[in-house]
Amino acid sequence: TEDYMTVGIKKGSEYEESIKAKYSFIYKGVETKTHYLLYISKAQCIVIPKSNIINGSLEELNSILAQRLGNKFKGR
Repeated sequence: TEDYMTVGIKKGSEYEESIKAKYSFIYKGVETKTHYLLYISKAQCIVIPKSNIINGSLEELNSILAQRLGNKFKGR
C-alpha cells in the first residue's frame, strides 16, 4: 500500500509468515544482483530473493522503494 509494505513467506504447508511494516519503519533497503535486503534495524534484515517475487515487476518494486524510502534505498 502507500504507507505499508507486506512481505509474505511460505515454505510448503509447514511454515507461513507475513510481515507488515510502515515504510518509515524500514531502516534501509539494498538491492543486490539477486536479492532485496530490507533492514528493519542495524542488526535485522529481511532477505527477499528476486526470483521469489510473484506480484509486479522488479522495476516497479525499485520505483516503489526509491519513492517510499528515498535516500534509505540503494538500488543497483
